[in-house]
Amino acid sequence: MLAEAIRKVDLIDVKDFYVIKGMKVPSPSAVALFKIVCFFILGYQCKPPKPKAPEADHDPEGFFIMAKKSDLILNNPNNFLK
Repeated sequence: MLAEAIRKVDLIDVKDFYVIKGMKVPSPSAVALFKIVCFFILGYQCKPPKPKAPEADHDPEGFFIMAKKSDLILNNPNNFLK
């Protein structure tokens, strides 16, 4: 299973992260995914900024916004993919 997971990660194209970063309205699953990513990469104590409307409707805790601004995540997709 580990070999299969590594193979799938190797198939990820960095361009996909630029598409995700450009999303104006993230899906609930994208918000949940980047909440987990923020915890893994930035630590459990990370505190995202509280979003203002209309972003608050889709990202109430601000984790997607934090992921977009972080140099370790979507602000530098090449580094994140490595």
